Amino acid sequence: RAGHVDCAMIQCPIYTHCGYMYKPEDECCPKCGGCLNDRSHVQHMNSTWIESNGCMRCWCEEGRSRCIAEGCIAPHCDNPRQIENVCCPVCDDDDDDDDDDLPNIDTTTSSSSSQLQSTINKCPKLDKCLLTCEHGLTKDEQGCSQCACSTMSCPSPLCNLKFDRLSKQYCSCVSPHDLNCGLL
Repeated sequence: RAGHVDCAMIQCPIYTHCGYMYKPEDECCPKCGGCLNDRSHVQHMNSTWIESNGCMRCWCEEGRSRCIAEGCIAPHCDNPRQIENVCCPVCDDDDDDDDDDLPNIDTTTSSSSSQLQSTINKCPKLDKCLLTCEHGLTKDEQGCSQCACSTMSCPSPLCNLKFDRLSKQYCSCVSPHDLNCGLL
């Protein structure tokens, strides 16, 4: 109006629970960009990560970090060891080349799926395990699931995820021919 300019202050939204704020170039108001993990690294919205202690699985939801603790089942060996960034203690393999990865399965006389079923029934129930894992749960030496997330997955149910002496994960598999299950 006749050379006059009316101005109004822009009201920016207030983010009360945003772990990481940023201000886009050419914009007045900051935006919520995600969360910060326990090492102060930015985690983007809807991303998931494991905290540095290896025991907390977290995700970024609307700028807030949400975390759940991983549960561990007591290891089967006498001298388990702790691995950095892995929550649960692990057992070393006695023999890395050992093909006897599913010891509860009788590989010489099994003729049906009932033998495999009896092995599965010997595993502890994980009714109280609330984990939802991208690569599934880890498995012990008997092939039983443990209440801990695996950081990688094996391509076959005949494989178990294991740790070598250098704390590297690998898949140890039994050949389907070694199971001698006959036709199922």
